[in-house]
Amino acid sequence: MLVNKKHKELFGIILLLFIAIIAVLYEICRPYYNSVNRVSNILEEKKKDTKDYHTIGWLKVQGTTLDLPILTINHKDPPVNREHFSWVLNEDDQYHNVMNILGHNIFNLSSSPKLHLEHYQRFEDLLSFVYYDFAKENKYIQLTIDNKNYIYKIFSVGFIPSYEVSLFPTGEYSREQLSKQISWLKDISVYDYDLDVQNDDHIISLVTCTRLFGYNDMSKDFIVSGRLVHSGELISDYKVTKNNQYKEINKILKGDGENEDASST
Repeated sequence: MLVNKKHKELFGIILLLFIAIIAVLYEICRPYYNSVNRVSNILEEKKKDTKDYHTIGWLKVQGTTLDLPILTINHKDPPVNREHFSWVLNEDDQYHNVMNILGHNIFNLSSSPKLHLEHYQRFEDLLSFVYYDFAKENKYIQLTIDNKNYIYKIFSVGFIPSYEVSLFPTGEYSREQLSKQISWLKDISVYDYDLDVQNDDHIISLVTCTRLFGYNDMSKDFIVSGRLVHSGELISDYKVTKNNQYKEINKILKGDGENEDASST
């Protein structure tokens, strides 16, 4: 009886160790972001297309309300008769190694952006990434185009002068062009991401306006960029840390005397 009892105890210990190992392996291999097919959504949105613009894809950003169609147009002022959309500034409806997608930010323009409000219809929720705790937990962008779902890992969150948006249009970039683009995006980022980005990667950038710096500086845009997940690469978590450029943002978020009070908007 004593032998059987020891065997049972040993079996129990082995079983618990096995379960613990399985749990650890599951956590390591579990996708940090699960893609959601949006091909059928694109087909539905195409019914609303006109001769002036048409639906080319779908955008979804982890942790935000950004889950919306992408239109292609050939002018800077997108159509106003569709409430929920983003756009690219060209007539090309193909996938490229650089995809720059723009969206309006009509309501959430203050120094303290609100999160997850139901009436936000466009890029308001992109400003969630100014919060470090949010950026640590949300690192993936999904682009659906050409009947495929492309997943990107975020590597840059920053601010740029508004006029610079036109300097990097959607299209096919050479390795030299990509190298400059990647270096620039990393330089402006308020976070450092533990993620390797090379000049043969595919890049996506999401851009919207912001009034984060107050009424006296409304000429800036907010930009979040990611690189395409490599073949065979795990969709996993990775490290993000604040850098020196975050100090100014953190100062604004804490509230300076002359900063705009978001509660009044």
